[in-house]
Amino acid sequence: MLSTTFLVPLLFMLFAPLALTKPVSGPAALQDFDLPDLPDLPEPTSFDLANATALELHKRAPLGVKCETTRASPRLHEIDNVVRKLQRRRNENCHNNNALGSLCRKIENSGNHAAVSMCGHIFTVKCGEIANAVMKIKNQCKWGAYAGGRFQFRDDRGIALHKK
Repeated sequence: MLSTTFLVPLLFMLFAPLALTKPVSGPAALQDFDLPDLPDLPEPTSFDLANATALELHKRAPLGVKCETTRASPRLHEIDNVVRKLQRRRNENCHNNNALGSLCRKIENSGNHAAVSMCGHIFTVKCGEIANAVMKIKNQCKWGAYAGGRFQFRDDRGIALHKK
């Protein structure tokens, strides 16, 4: 066992340099560092979401499908009903025009069971493309008789498949 006569000087030797140094603060602390100039970012390219194909939507979605399936999620046959409704409107534009609060707008549902919402800043996509995205969520997120989740684009826009 170490004696206190040996331990106290040892602790002093270890921690004294930390306690006796004065930290550098303020603008003088940064004067010795030259930060390199960052390159200019390229201008964003325009993208027509209203006429986007499933492949184009997928390219915009590095996050792609995010599964959030639980027993509270819609059942698979309920999801099929929602997809059929969206497919009937496949050439129409589906709009999210909710610019406040949740930024989400429910665009289709199946009774009291399944619903599809568009979330994010105001945007428009062909309803048929949303049906394709919902099928991707269903196929990739199915867990037993349930599926739920999101198809997320690179930006804040996405499609949510959820219980009504």
